[in-house]
Amino acid sequence: MTADEILAGFWEEVRQNPDLPLQHEGMPEACQCGTEEIIRASQYPLRTRAVLLIGCAIRDALRHDQPFPADDFLRERRYIQILNHGPDASYEAPQGWVIDERYAQSLSREDWDVIADVARALIADFKGWVAEFGQDALWPEFARKLEWISERVHKYDAAAAEQLRRACLGHGYFRYAHMVDRLGAGLFRRSEFFKQLVPEGRSVANGNPLVTFANLADVRGVDIVVFDRPSMTVEAICQVKTVADSSKQMFEMGERCADVMRRARASGIRTALGVVRLNEPVPFRITEPGNATMYRNDLVGRPASYTIEYHPDGAFSLEGRRFLITLPGTQLALTLT
Repeated sequence: MTADEILAGFWEEVRQNPDLPLQHEGMPEACQCGTEEIIRASQYPLRTRAVLLIGCAIRDALRHDQPFPADDFLRERRYIQILNHGPDASYEAPQGWVIDERYAQSLSREDWDVIADVARALIADFKGWVAEFGQDALWPEFARKLEWISERVHKYDAAAAEQLRRACLGHGYFRYAHMVDRLGAGLFRRSEFFKQLVPEGRSVANGNPLVTFANLADVRGVDIVVFDRPSMTVEAICQVKTVADSSKQMFEMGERCADVMRRARASGIRTALGVVRLNEPVPFRITEPGNATMYRNDLVGRPASYTIEYHPDGAFSLEGRRFLITLPGTQLALTLT
């Protein structure tokens, strides 16, 4: 569904329920407990909850003066202002009120998919409005202001949180994802698994080496190439994936990576998959200059904040452009310093 369809459906339900505790004049308002009445009255409660959640987040992101008519956007989209209770009733409710701990724990994977779908549509709509006024350069800052949504959702469903991360970052997501994988590859290189992968006397190149190998042509798009320098023959290729998900078993890879891994296997060259599992998502700010190194050093100093898995040949399959783990890998909880 598009943002227009979602919001039209939301306000049509409100129109059909005139007794809902909702102030319509000017900017629409509801108190905290009133939001739950609005949700209970809806034919599509998950969708309605998501509209309230993302609307609250967008309102908060636009709280300060902007170089484009933000009030026009809020008036047109009519995102509800959720007011606090008690003596501070004139203030907006805390972020995430409509997705509190007790409620969130009751949702299924399918429920989170619905919320993520609505969020993607509304965030894309917001991003389009910002771009319409030539303010694309502001989007990274808005993405940071919306980051708490994916962080909150990640506590309950990592896949839905990843969808929200993609929605917030847009094209910038691919640079972010690349830097996250580079972060994981760096941690993997500090581990015992890397020592097992690289026999003594062998050389290591990154995934786009400016050399030609005798037994494997056009080696590009992979993370680690182990080779014998005198003969210039490849002995092993390893790809490292980094996720904030303790159960994910399928991972995307680029077209070049898939081609190289398949040709390596067909040539009898060892292939391996390393998986770095982080306890929490990497923040968007990793894409800013210098932050990747700082964040990596922070993780190295907190070895309990991640684990590393090693999956050799036979423990994973190549399915199109995906790695699929088929057998449990060996796991390390600590990396070398």
